[in-house]
Amino acid sequence: MEAIKDKKGVMGLNVAKQFLVVLMSLVIIGVTALIVFNSLGDSSAIDSTDTRTTTNETGAFINSTGYSFNNPGVGTITVTEARNASDGTVIPSGDYTVNQSAEQLFNATSTTYSDVNLDYEYEVDSGEQNTLDNASSGVSEFFTNTSTWLSLLGVVILILIISAVIFVVNRFGSSNRGGSL
Repeated sequence: MEAIKDKKGVMGLNVAKQFLVVLMSLVIIGVTALIVFNSLGDSSAIDSTDTRTTTNETGAFINSTGYSFNNPGVGTITVTEARNASDGTVIPSGDYTVNQSAEQLFNATSTTYSDVNLDYEYEVDSGEQNTLDNASSGVSEFFTNTSTWLSLLGVVILILIISAVIFVVNRFGSSNRGGSL
């Protein structure tokens, strides 16, 4: 067997091995990062919610139909103060109640108020929690489509095998005739 003297354009086994080692290292780092992020998202190390405040929300009302808050958030809504918009008097907290599941304000007595200004606190997802949720949902969404990806990969591998067979047959056929590539 003759050694190749001109090695331009020839990829040796060492280069392929180095490429695979780098690729596998990146995969291992990525999987480790996802495992760590998922564990952090499930722990209490990261606050999952932040508290925000709305001051003087106008156009509210307190009656039996229920007023939907402009900023409902994702968790508990706490009304800190409700004021009658016409004269500014503070409405007693016993006159209203917050239905947390419906994210609405209702009257707790027979007294209704048609125009109310509200101050309240509500919870929103923290930025860290949103990042962790996006990372973990992206991975789970990817794996829900695994069958599609594997089918596409199978088609690509089949095309590569057919191309390799055609290449080998053409090369074999041309060497029998005494020609060269």
